[in-house]
Amino acid sequence: LRAWRMRNAARIVAEAEAAGEFVQETNIDPIRGAELSSCGACGNCPGFVIRYCTSLAHISDVMMWCAACGCGCEAHSVDAAWDEAERARQQQEEYFTQQRQDARRREAARARDQ
Repeated sequence: LRAWRMRNAARIVAEAEAAGEFVQETNIDPIRGAELSSCGACGNCPGFVIRYCTSLAHISDVMMWCAACGCGCEAHSVDAAWDEAERARQQQEEYFTQQRQDARRREAARARDQ
């Protein structure tokens, strides 16, 4: 099944290229939005990759399976550097959210005191 997925994805992309469509590559999981890397299912994958063009972006056979190994998104691990950067971004977002909430509380308290 994995070999069929790889052949099918290659065929679909080749047809799109032959039709003059611009083919893009990404290592982003379309569901989680995370960068993915190695595959834990097959051990032969150099890293998660999806090859697609706009007309193929709705086809699950293209978007949910790695073009390099044929395994699904869930079989690939989240890239460690991306995961670390995402955690830092979330912490920063939480910090600034707290700062905005504190500022609103102070402003509300000043308005009540006047």
